[in-house]
Amino acid sequence: EEFIVVFCAMGITAEEYNFFRTDLERTGALENAVLFVNLADDPAVERLITPRLALTAAEYLAFEHDYHVLVIY
Repeated sequence: EEFIVVFCAMGITAEEYNFFRTDLERTGALENAVLFVNLADDPAVERLITPRLALTAAEYLAFEHDYHVLVIY
């Protein structure tokens, strides 16, 4: 069955983001992943909407496209 990871991170540094992205890419998991990232130097108000966007995408993929979804915050 189809499987996807929805990754959501808020307030992380660019270095931390690069670590996660590189690791997902190295393992091949990036091909089945959607990333929602708010960096530490991004506007704080974006941190309010980032989790909602991630969960909305997860619900859409699960209910409209029958994916098994793992959400990581």
